[in-house]
Amino acid sequence: MVAEKKRPERRLARSGSGSFGDPGLLVASGGSGGLVAPAPSSGNSAPLQSTNGTNGVNTNGNNDEPRNGGPRRRRNPLVAASNKTFNPKLIFSQIVAMQCLHYVVLGFFFGVNYLLYGNAVTIDRIFTDKYLNLWSIGGWADNFAVVLSCMCGSILLAIIVEKAKKCLDFSVTLFLIHVIACTLYDGIPGTWDWWIIHIFGAIVMILLGEYICSRRELDEIPLLDF
Repeated sequence: MVAEKKRPERRLARSGSGSFGDPGLLVASGGSGGLVAPAPSSGNSAPLQSTNGTNGVNTNGNNDEPRNGGPRRRRNPLVAASNKTFNPKLIFSQIVAMQCLHYVVLGFFFGVNYLLYGNAVTIDRIFTDKYLNLWSIGGWADNFAVVLSCMCGSILLAIIVEKAKKCLDFSVTLFLIHVIACTLYDGIPGTWDWWIIHIFGAIVMILLGEYICSRRELDEIPLLDF
C-alpha cells in the first residue's frame, strides 16, 4: 500500500508586535504560498486613518474639495473677486468714473452760474485760470462752483469708492489728473487764486469723503428674515 502523504501542519500566527487585543494580520505558515488574512475585528480596534497621516483631513489647500466624500462645491466667482486685495481694472474704472462725474458736476454748477449771473459756459472755465479770482465778485461765482463740485465729489467717493482709507488716494489722483489736463490745454496754471481754490476744494473732498464713508461703514447691515 502506498503510504499516505502527510499533509503539512498549518499554523496561524498573528503578525505585528501588539497585544492580544490589538488588530493585526493572521499569517498562515507552512506549505507554499503563505496566505495572509486580516484579523477579526475587535471592539477596541483603532479607527481607520488616511495613508498620509492626517485622519482624513483635506490638506491640499483647495477649499473646493469635500472632506467626507460629498459632492464637489463650486466657488462663487463674485466672492472670489471681492477677496482680491488689488484689482487694477476696478481701480481704473473708479478713477475714470470719478474724473468724468467731477467734470459733469462742475459743468452743471457753471450752468447754474449762467442762469443766475449770465456767465458763459465754456471749456476755458474748467481748464484755465482766467476766471478764478479771490478779489472780485464775478470770480467768486466760479470759486463757489469749484468748491461745490468738490463737496459733491465727496458724495461720489462714498458711492463709488466706499472706503474711507481710499478717499485720500482717489482725491489726490483726481486733482493731479485735473492739473495735467489744464497743463495740456493751456499750460501750467500761473495764478495763486487757482491753486488756493483747488487745493482747498481737494481738502474738503478728502475730509468730507472720509467722514461720509466712515459713517456708511458703521451702519448696521440689514439681515433677511427667513
